[in-house]
Amino acid sequence: MNAFMASSLLRKKNARRDALLSAAADLFSTHGFEAVTVSEIAHAADLATGTVYNYFPTKTALLMAILSADLDAMLEEIGREAASPIDALLSVFRVVDRRSRALWRQVVGQAMLDPGGLGRAYAEVDARLKSEVAAALARSGPRLSSEDERQALADLVFNIGNALFYEYIADETLTLDAVRARFIAQLRLVFAGIGAGPS
Repeated sequence: MNAFMASSLLRKKNARRDALLSAAADLFSTHGFEAVTVSEIAHAADLATGTVYNYFPTKTALLMAILSADLDAMLEEIGREAASPIDALLSVFRVVDRRSRALWRQVVGQAMLDPGGLGRAYAEVDARLKSEVAAALARSGPRLSSEDERQALADLVFNIGNALFYEYIADETLTLDAVRARFIAQLRLVFAGIGAGPS
């Protein structure tokens, strides 16, 4: 096989995978994870049902791949902005909006129902995002005397953002501007207690 054919096959394979992810995301958002079948995903992607299993062994693996793609987009956005702690967490909300809040409700629900599979993957996402928040605080947050204090502050900032995230995906009327204002107001109280202002 020459290089052109190999490149063409790779493009076709990637296009199929992307079509499956897009179809699954749309169907999960609209009908819910449990209600959607692999056959319906294949049909929506204009592929044979068996083809789905060439890319994803299970429907949960499809949901995990969607979660992973969104995480990569979030981390890319955070890195591109050299974000403050607030902007680091708000980038998560912007990526959620590009997909759909309904899909993220499905992700959170399935993570709770499947603690060993999707739940573990979701916990890894949280750990990576918490690490980004800690890095953002190290760059632009208040100066604290110990690593334990820095970690406790990163956990607190992340947990405030996480609580707002759950509200955001549950309430379609909640805007990013409203979330940002609430986040800043809450962090202002936290940072006032340690003699600093939110970044």
